[in-house]
Amino acid sequence: MFAATACVPPSSRYAVGGVTAHWNGQTWALGGAVATYGGRKGLAQGAQLQALSCPAPTECIGVGSLGTGAVGGARALADVVSATPAAQR
Repeated sequence: MFAATACVPPSSRYAVGGVTAHWNGQTWALGGAVATYGGRKGLAQGAQLQALSCPAPTECIGVGSLGTGAVGGARALADVVSATPAAQR
């Protein structure tokens, strides 16, 4: 389930929730898990992006929370959501 979507331009749509996805005007592509914790990318317990803003057509910033499983609850989470692989940015 996706919690937020953003379009820049209308033919390019990003969606976030527990995973990310990108619509290129023809097909959806899943981008994987949204959480980075301890320097490792991967789905962490309770990771969820709830809002999305796209300052550029190829990159967005998603914000939400990351449940660490520790006493004290969730931590703030921000992640770059992009159609471009991280190694090429």
